[in-house]
Amino acid sequence: MIYIILLIICLIGLLFLQYHLSRKQNPILGLIVPVLYFLVSWLATGIITGGGFGFLRYIRWFFIANIPTAIYLIIYFIVRYNIRCKVDLNKMKAQDLR
Repeated sequence: MIYIILLIICLIGLLFLQYHLSRKQNPILGLIVPVLYFLVSWLATGIITGGGFGFLRYIRWFFIANIPTAIYLIIYFIVRYNIRCKVDLNKMKAQDLR
């Protein structure tokens, strides 16, 4: 039970870290967590299915393991889109003042 609670706390911490890194000026920083999670899930999928159980089982576990990767990428793209909208809005306001 304690391991599940620790896992949930770590996942929530990763969500906050992803949001914080996505807000940085350098857009590559926001891709660190999704890329690392993708690599870890790729290795974990290979370990889970590494007994010659078949390609379809590997694909199924690969997609299941990459659900958090998709969530992190969604967070990244939403935050970057909002930043881009704010920058465009500030440019429009600056042009209106001229």
